[in-house]
Amino acid sequence: MNEVQIVHHPDQKRWDAMWGQGDEARSVGFLSYELRDGVLDMQHTVVDPAMRGNGLGGRLVEAGLQHARAKGLQVRPTCPFIPPYMSQHPEHLELLEGAPKVGEGDG
Repeated sequence: MNEVQIVHHPDQKRWDAMWGQGDEARSVGFLSYELRDGVLDMQHTVVDPAMRGNGLGGRLVEAGLQHARAKGLQVRPTCPFIPPYMSQHPEHLELLEGAPKVGEGDG
């Protein structure tokens, strides 16, 4: 699935999985979000049925989580696809809204 690029479109509040190049490129999936008060609410993950099974949903979620980490944001996983993804990738659990920050509570 190397021909698909994940592209952030902050003006549209989404990451798109873009297939193809140049004028031929088209979105075959997206992750939409809202950003409010330091919380990235990841709302919908959608992948074109013809492209499912190729890991695009995971790539979209990973892009959102990496963005949240880089920007110091917490994550609210509203989309039902995201909590199981995060459970399978526990390195991201600290990003969950309300999760203790690394080093908090260490006595």
